[in-house]
Amino acid sequence: MAYIYTNFDTADDVVTEVSEIQTAPIWSDNTATLTAFYTSSTQSGSANVNSYLDIYNGTGATATSQFSIAYGHYAGSGSVDYDNTSKPGVSPTRAIYGQYANMLLADGTNKFTVGGTEIDDILVININRARFKEQLDPGNWQLNLDSNGDNDSDILHLVDSSDSATSTINEAGRVYDVVSGSITNGPIGTAAGDIFGKVYVDQGVIILDPTDVAAKSTYARVVGSNTFNDNVGKFLKAITGSAAGATPTFTARNKEEVKSTHYFVRVKNQAYNYSDNPTFVTGSDATLRYADFKNNPNTYITTVGMYDDNDNCLAIAKLSKPLLKSFSREALIKVKLEY
Repeated sequence: MAYIYTNFDTADDVVTEVSEIQTAPIWSDNTATLTAFYTSSTQSGSANVNSYLDIYNGTGATATSQFSIAYGHYAGSGSVDYDNTSKPGVSPTRAIYGQYANMLLADGTNKFTVGGTEIDDILVININRARFKEQLDPGNWQLNLDSNGDNDSDILHLVDSSDSATSTINEAGRVYDVVSGSITNGPIGTAAGDIFGKVYVDQGVIILDPTDVAAKSTYARVVGSNTFNDNVGKFLKAITGSAAGATPTFTARNKEEVKSTHYFVRVKNQAYNYSDNPTFVTGSDATLRYADFKNNPNTYITTVGMYDDNDNCLAIAKLSKPLLKSFSREALIKVKLEY
């Protein structure tokens, strides 16, 4: 019996809205840990260094931005005003602080609070949207900063508090405290004095208190009115370990809910045993190439095409290897469409 199309029975052959949580290494090329950090010479040599830097995974043509870092100050200190004559206080650091406050804080809240204390300035790590996808996986990221010591064993390890505390939720989604600890062993301490910042996992943004970070790392915070203090560059040194020769790293995973529909393609023994492939026949009258094909044909299924009611091909599924089909063999093929 020749078949061209078979209709799905939506009651028995189709399962919709199947949800699956997937996690994966967050950095390019399926890399879980960054051990080297690069900046663009074009950007680092421009005025933009006052406010932020993009961090890349290499220097070649294929290098891509992984995350950006920024320094913000509520009053605009730590950078030079755009025009200190006509617009005093309008500086890159003030714009950065206001931008993240508007994005991450509740309406009517103008300042970030870390460990119960409002802070006037912030260090920002903003992970590239394509990297963290739906969210930064809580409990599965760790940023190591060069600490006040002078060797690799003396490093400030930052994680979130998800292993020991529930998140708070605001307009930006779930929020956890940033504390010292490790992915393996969890947070070391979560008291107010042990908190270094906040992580907004649904936004892929980490906000750190520069004062606390400076106290435990080689980051040398300097804040001067209408003065470029290069706090972004100093923070980069703590991330890269170039200040004291250590080798800090940034490990992270993303997390997303993937929904899919499963189609069960049921190939019964009497179906799809003949082929329209020209090699199946011979001659002008399309005689079967081999006489045995008349009563005992053998075909191989390699592809499943999915069509609409107007015979338009909407999707094609490829099998990992050809599947033998004959009158004595049936097959059940599951096609999974993710979205």
